[in-house]
Amino acid sequence: MKYIFILNSFTLKADVEKIKRRIEEYCTKESMEYIIEINSEDLDTETIVAKYRDHKNILLAVGGDGMVNRVLNGIAGTDNILGIIPLGSGNDFYRSVEKDLKEIAVYVKPEEAAIYWSKEDGDLAALIDSADKMTEEEIKIMGEKAKKRIAEAYSWEY
Repeated sequence: MKYIFILNSFTLKADVEKIKRRIEEYCTKESMEYIIEINSEDLDTETIVAKYRDHKNILLAVGGDGMVNRVLNGIAGTDNILGIIPLGSGNDFYRSVEKDLKEIAVYVKPEEAAIYWSKEDGDLAALIDSADKMTEEEIKIMGEKAKKRIAEAYSWEY
């Protein structure tokens, strides 16, 4: 399973290269399979996500609510898993989920079919370590629960 980081250049602006370097450093140090994609005026998020639609990966939306929306819509109906690194201006979706997290910032929560973490140093590393320990069956079950939860609980219509 690969980790596909999709960075929103429109939200991250000048920080895009700094964030990219931090991801590269960590993933290289941990010998992880990863790809970093950055959207632009010439390459939209939907096109990036479509490249991974038929694969089983963790797609990490790095940006705000709009990025989460585009990645989630792109992986709906697939075996991919959504991850969120909330670096947008509002992060309303993440903040609404974060309230339920109490003091635990990083964990895989299979019963909710969700993966959560914050921007604090070390949190992404802990999440990746947790996800790496998941069995194929756990990933499959979590994916099925996530699809059901999303279908029942969220509407992405404006």
